[in-house]
Amino acid sequence: LAIPGLAVASVAGGLAAHPSSSRQPQAPHRHTPGAGERPTLRRLRYLVKWGHWQLLEYEEASVELRSMVLDEVVRAFSPWVQRLYLLHARTEKRGSAELREVRQHLEPLCHLLQRSAAREALEQAVEAVGLAAMLGGLSARHVDRCRMMFPAVLETIALFTPPEGAQ
Repeated sequence: LAIPGLAVASVAGGLAAHPSSSRQPQAPHRHTPGAGERPTLRRLRYLVKWGHWQLLEYEEASVELRSMVLDEVVRAFSPWVQRLYLLHARTEKRGSAELREVRQHLEPLCHLLQRSAAREALEQAVEAVGLAAMLGGLSARHVDRCRMMFPAVLETIALFTPPEGAQ
């Protein structure tokens, strides 16, 4: 009997703390990896679920807020994308153990990018950066997206896209 009571208390406590009146995305608890440390697969999966939930929750929010959610999620995958760059520089074979590990850790991001909420938010972020560039109003966030988020997304998509004629 104590277990159902605890479950109800947990749900009630969680609902009481839910920021439904706030329009700012709530950042996930940050675990800052040390130098050379890459986020675990469990952490990356959590961030993808959090990011998807945030994008759905703030569907009507500004493009900037939705872009900030993507920034937060993609930033966590950055060390794995950097590892991918190093493997490509060493011309690793497609079936190597290291490349399989990188694929495994980038897979959650690939799945997020296939969801319509993430795809739409990414398209809006790209359009916002393009518009800001045309109008001469690029901010540090826009530049950061061009340096970090967009390349990480492109590398992830390229990793999971089969080469031409290899279907």
